[in-house]
Amino acid sequence: MKGERVTFDISSIESLMTTATDAGIDSVIWNLHVDDLIDGRAGDFVTSVRAFLHGFQERGWRPPMLSAGDEADVNGTFNHAFRSLRSLKEAFPSHRIYTTIVRPQNSEMFEPAVDIRAFSSYADESVIAPTRKAGRELWMYSGSSGYGLDPLGDRLYRGFYAAKLTLDGVMDWTYWWQRPVPGLPGSSFNDFDGPTSRPKLLSCWVNPVAD
Repeated sequence: MKGERVTFDISSIESLMTTATDAGIDSVIWNLHVDDLIDGRAGDFVTSVRAFLHGFQERGWRPPMLSAGDEADVNGTFNHAFRSLRSLKEAFPSHRIYTTIVRPQNSEMFEPAVDIRAFSSYADESVIAPTRKAGRELWMYSGSSGYGLDPLGDRLYRGFYAAKLTLDGVMDWTYWWQRPVPGLPGSSFNDFDGPTSRPKLLSCWVNPVAD
């Protein structure tokens, strides 16, 4: 905070943004409720987000897709998430707003605050028509394939199933920590140095390197 002006030091994400750009990823998704850079910061939410986005603009990075909350239709956080998503939509209309939805019957809960509806693996054909009618992008995430441990499940879920539902986007979660996790062997950055029974919350699709 400089006087009345909020600023962020976002140099810590430079490696992430450079990697994404080099890989041809046109925009990252930034969940503004869980990231340490913004969540819990004193002051107005929109003011903080605007300052965060200004850092992207200063560095010539593509603006991120904006999100708030996660699976808020089922976990009791809907009101908080919806208020934030609606504020983002009103304040930053040129940015794509993203949210995750678990139950197909909840497809309309976030209207008109989001542009991208990403459904969990519970989704079926029933989500297609309402999402298309609303003019929203239809995505899916997660799935039943064990986070990369079941190649057949991956092929069916992210291949044939994605094509059947005419999805605009398919994604999956991976998890990592910057600090060692108590009680778990090996490095938190390397999922190949622990037992196969290791919880899937420490899983990645590729073997991380030193940086």
